[in-house]
Amino acid sequence: MINSQLNIALVEDDPFKLRLLEAELGRICGEATIRAAGSVQSAVALIGSMRFDLVILDIALPSHDSSPQGPAPLSMPSGGLEVLYELSYENRSEPVIIITQYPEIEIDHKLLSLDAAGEEFSRMLDVNIVGVVYFEEDAGEWGKDLRSILEGRT
Repeated sequence: MINSQLNIALVEDDPFKLRLLEAELGRICGEATIRAAGSVQSAVALIGSMRFDLVILDIALPSHDSSPQGPAPLSMPSGGLEVLYELSYENRSEPVIIITQYPEIEIDHKLLSLDAAGEEFSRMLDVNIVGVVYFEEDAGEWGKDLRSILEGRT
């Protein structure tokens, strides 16, 4: 088991996927503290509020959390990039694991493989991308990939 004292920011807007990620992190990291955010706005606020040992970031995020009185959130296929920009702007060095259910990520109007996208994000921005995980609920490989990246970090 990985260090159970980890303080993790988990940025994911899909409640079902969020529960699966929390459960898998519980199996891998034990009693780690997990703080969740579900939009670009809430992720930037969460990350701005404290330091984390790890950030797990979905790339496709809405602009803000939905509210009965407010406007509908704007769908942002690369919303997670805004969170990476914020980490870079704030000179934050927390390790980041990108998790996505898309086999490719669009950067500068080019579709890149997940590995290439992680390298490109690190090249473009001063961020510490330690891995990219392809989330396929039925395949189950994503949990093994997440564990492998986390075990490589300890």
